[in-house]
Amino acid sequence: MIEDIDRTVRDDLVRDDLEDEDLFPFENSTKVKIEEESEEEDLSNSFMRFLKKLYTSFIYIVEIFNNRFGRLLIVSFIFFILGIFFWRFQIEIKTKEGAVMDFDLKYLFFFLWGSLLCFLGLSLLLYHSSYFALKHSFAFNSIFYYVNELSEHISLGLIILSSIVFLFIYQKNFCFSNMHGYDIYIGDVLNISLVSVFMFGGLKVWTKTISMNFNYQIYIERILRVLVENIFLTSLKMLAEPRSSSDFLFEKGSSIKINRSVLNKECGFSGNEILNICFSDLKSKMSTRRILLKEFQKFCRNKPVDYELPIDHDILDQRNRDSANYIADLIKNRSKLKNLNSFSVYLENPNDIKHLEKILGIPSNVKFDSENLFMVFNRISREKYFLLQNLEQMNAAIDRVALVFKMVIIILCGIMLYIKVSKEFAATATIISAIFGTQFISHSFSSNAINSMIFLFFIHPYDIGDRVFIQIDNKTENLVVSELNVFSTVFFRWDGTCVYVPNAVLSGKLICNVRRSGTMGESHKIQINARTNQRKLNKLRCCIEDFVKGQSLIYTEYIMMNYEFIENSNKLHMKIYMQYKDNWQDYNSYLKHKTVFLSFLNRTLQSLEIEYALPPQRVVLKNIVEDA
Repeated sequence: MIEDIDRTVRDDLVRDDLEDEDLFPFENSTKVKIEEESEEEDLSNSFMRFLKKLYTSFIYIVEIFNNRFGRLLIVSFIFFILGIFFWRFQIEIKTKEGAVMDFDLKYLFFFLWGSLLCFLGLSLLLYHSSYFALKHSFAFNSIFYYVNELSEHISLGLIILSSIVFLFIYQKNFCFSNMHGYDIYIGDVLNISLVSVFMFGGLKVWTKTISMNFNYQIYIERILRVLVENIFLTSLKMLAEPRSSSDFLFEKGSSIKINRSVLNKECGFSGNEILNICFSDLKSKMSTRRILLKEFQKFCRNKPVDYELPIDHDILDQRNRDSANYIADLIKNRSKLKNLNSFSVYLENPNDIKHLEKILGIPSNVKFDSENLFMVFNRISREKYFLLQNLEQMNAAIDRVALVFKMVIIILCGIMLYIKVSKEFAATATIISAIFGTQFISHSFSSNAINSMIFLFFIHPYDIGDRVFIQIDNKTENLVVSELNVFSTVFFRWDGTCVYVPNAVLSGKLICNVRRSGTMGESHKIQINARTNQRKLNKLRCCIEDFVKGQSLIYTEYIMMNYEFIENSNKLHMKIYMQYKDNWQDYNSYLKHKTVFLSFLNRTLQSLEIEYALPPQRVVLKNIVEDA
């Protein structure tokens, strides 16, 4: 009861806040605008809305027929038309008992038409119902996940099994008459097809198990961050724009005071569900990982990436800066929506703002401006591309391995059908053993291939876009991962050079992954006079501490200033250790911040008159007298 009262009071406060800042100007002026519009404008607007709706429907239909299900639907209608066209055509068939009879060809086409329609309907039903169950069930999430992934295999298997049962009950097994003497009976084809569907389904379960378990935990954290950051920016933009009051309502099970359907449409994915995951303790569950992966794929489909490696940083930065400036201008004149603390009033639980603060990397009391919004936009645009490429290329690498097994399954099914038709099992078995016993087959599973697959799928030391330091030929290379393959990896150097390295070679190298690193620091060496006043050194330390505290978004407050050694009793070698709050994945930003720190250090050393001057050297002059 108290929580309901608190929520009602908070809703009233938010409503008053929104009304005070003219977020709903359309409510007060709707009647005036309607009265001022002429009948011609009404007709024109209605006609334009009709054209827009017609165009949207046309685009939607085109998108439907562009995907695989749409093409199968077209094929099913082609079978239907062929059934009508061959209405009176008949062909000879032969039963198992040897009887020859006429068969209407239309039944074959109508059967294919009905089977395809049943396959499409059953697949879509299984896919969407299992995905709904996956979102709302935690007890059987693995079962629902695999039903979702195997919806097509299950549908096809049920249709084939139903056909086999029908042939068995009505004793309708037959083959088409031919002059070659090979009788391929429908029942045999269906039996082998059912076996192949089971094998292909098992192969997909195996590939999905590998793809979900090899190292997806790294991706999940990054995916959640990208989705939540996009929700935050979208919500901030919606709250700052004039909108209808119906867009800002607390719904049951919603984490934010924005209409669920409106937020999902603006984000391109299920925004409220992602926030519920972010603000709960469900991130580690397997079902949550699968939901996040599917929502991220939906996000990439609705808002596709239109840039490739190597990324043009200037163009991308300008695009992100324009977006950041737009939102910053929208909230500029708002008196209440200034920082994360003021944003918390729009959350169901204001304490959830701590989760947002941790994800965004923006302190809750820091004012929203174009710079920190640009930082979030910049992170989203790059992470979205790298994550999408990682998922696609890792799945492609797994699919390449699975392709070999698919070819083996197809060959086995072909052999089974041939043995069934020809009844020459002994000769066929001899040929198969000879083929699979050759050195070519055994060589394909050599140590290099196995090491490469272990390196990629199990060790998996990097992802696309990761900056790595690799020791190659006694030289540390600063590389960015561009492409992942089963047997090699493609890198880019800092100068744009493209480098191909075999995975078998990389498996024995020391690899430092910068992106996966946390807080990173470095030491700066200075050399000063060994007789420098200690008070100056203490003052230098205080100045450095004040500097890093003033740049709290970039540096941590942890510093060390240590004596390293003394050279020739007059030169003191020192190390100044400092830390950055983030790693050096964005190398341009790292170099910029390093330059700022070294510039400050240089000015401070000059102002404190801490320096090193070469001491006077003793010079001995001798007269050299030539020998007489």
